[in-house]
Amino acid sequence: MSTLNHFGLTVKSIERSLEFYCDQIGFPRPDSISESSGEWIEKVTATADTLLRVAFVDTGDGAILELLEYARPDDGVATNDLRHHDVGSAHIAVNTDDIEGALERLSRAGARPVSDPQYIPSGGWEGTWIVYLRDPDGNTVELVQHPRQATTDE
Repeated sequence: MSTLNHFGLTVKSIERSLEFYCDQIGFPRPDSISESSGEWIEKVTATADTLLRVAFVDTGDGAILELLEYARPDDGVATNDLRHHDVGSAHIAVNTDDIEGALERLSRAGARPVSDPQYIPSGGWEGTWIVYLRDPDGNTVELVQHPRQATTDE
């Protein structure tokens, strides 16, 4: 094993999540949404009578975001009980050139910021601005604005 294949998020609505991750964050929209059911998916998920809707979003840099909506069973609970420091808590990080503008736009689209953007004063990410927010389903997204690189004309 040597490379990451994809990362997945379980969401309440594929359409709403595509609006957030594609229309607001800016990832390309996938060509299709697939559906999976049957014995193999029931065994993989350990969930009887599963009907799973899946969208694979190519983030443009080789990483794939898999959005999963359980159409059946439809009794999944949205649990945002995990705190960021709890084992099992996860987040995805997205680079931006304008953290304030991105945060404002995503907030209008239903995201809930955890804090204001924070400046990293030292260490490996010195000069970087970051902020955590919750997407419309409560998944944690981190916005990252690295310092601008000085350019010189030669």
